[in-house]
Amino acid sequence: MSIKHLNTPHRCHLVSDPPVKWATQTVQEAVADYAHVVEAAAPDDTPGPPLAARGHLYALRSRRKLIKSFPIIHVDDLDNIPVVDVDAYFKASPRMAQLPLHHCRVIIDKYQLLVVGYVDDQLDPNHFLSLIGPSTLWRGELALFQLGKRVPTLSTISCPTRFVRAAILTFISRTTEALDRGKAPPSEIIIPQ
Repeated sequence: MSIKHLNTPHRCHLVSDPPVKWATQTVQEAVADYAHVVEAAAPDDTPGPPLAARGHLYALRSRRKLIKSFPIIHVDDLDNIPVVDVDAYFKASPRMAQLPLHHCRVIIDKYQLLVVGYVDDQLDPNHFLSLIGPSTLWRGELALFQLGKRVPTLSTISCPTRFVRAAILTFISRTTEALDRGKAPPSEIIIPQ
């Protein structure tokens, strides 16, 4: 049994092998037949296409933010932060493999952003990030993603620019402060409105 769409919008009907007339098949029978076909055609355990997160990249040697697609390595559930593979784009530091990446969920208003970055004291300050805030000094690179409620990340960042700026500035200040004190950077920041 399959669903066949007619040329008119919002109308479809069931087609079965052998053909069954609508008048002789109850709704429950049609649903049971269709469920059997869907169950038989259920996908196996082979992995589908890889998940990707579109986000903003604040590269060290760039004069503007770049919009890139980053592979998502792992998603437990939507309550946890997805693990996004930023290694392919974070290239400014030759010591990148030894540096810890800092992942932080930033909640501001109704939006949730994921900020991922690293710090390398041997690098020059990120010029583009210094344009976001006058006292911003970040020796490294950042990537920013908007988290979704039904999907791990949204395909575009739809939150207002002022919230993106606030998220980046707060992430940089809290992470820098924690690292200066020898503590772990925060994994979640809530910015009150």
